[in-house]
Amino acid sequence: MHGLINRAIERFVRDTYGRDTWHHVMRLAGLEFTAFEAMLSYEEHTTLDVLAAAQDVLGRPVPDTLEDIGTYLVSHPKTEALRRLLRFGGSSFPEFLHSLDDLPARARLAVPDLELPQLVSTPFELSPEVPK
Repeated sequence: MHGLINRAIERFVRDTYGRDTWHHVMRLAGLEFTAFEAMLSYEEHTTLDVLAAAQDVLGRPVPDTLEDIGTYLVSHPKTEALRRLLRFGGSSFPEFLHSLDDLPARARLAVPDLELPQLVSTPFELSPEVPK
């Protein structure tokens, strides 16, 4: 797994829950270091071990934590540079959504060995209206 992915997990936990929580996650994951290098590659199991440890330490399921990381990446003050980069996806929200298909290729222009997961759209379901 590319270090940028692991670094995003690290920064989310550190910025949201604190450095001590992050160190606890790393110890529980069985890793002997406390920070990921953004431009290195790591074994996939390392990322999975960190996510499993984060689930235990944070008390949140992995899918919820991944969603929280996504929110963090587009909203936290420390990730402004990423938000500026995402603005190239279009001038409106629909344009941005349509540009997501091109995201892996655009990311490879900046980081050739970065493999982003495939984005899959899921149907959005509205909950039934509550009767008055």
